[in-house]
Amino acid sequence: MDKERAGIQSVEVGFALLQGLARSRGPLMLRDAAASAGMSAAKAHRYLVSFQRLGLVIQDPRTARYDLGPAALKLGLA
Repeated sequence: MDKERAGIQSVEVGFALLQGLARSRGPLMLRDAAASAGMSAAKAHRYLVSFQRLGLVIQDPRTARYDLGPAALKLGLA
């Protein structure tokens, strides 16, 4: 019987948010991005701020909607 290996929960939680953005048909409002990952908007916002700093997520300054950023594309093409 294999034991489940310990991991970093916050990485897994953040990845759920990225997956939600990847599955969407376009940029999402904060509340919709949060709902796609099953988390509160406040929690999602903290992840999104960090993801923006890393280039994984962009926010349209006009609509405030979030979408995957250039670093996410680069990872996907690697």
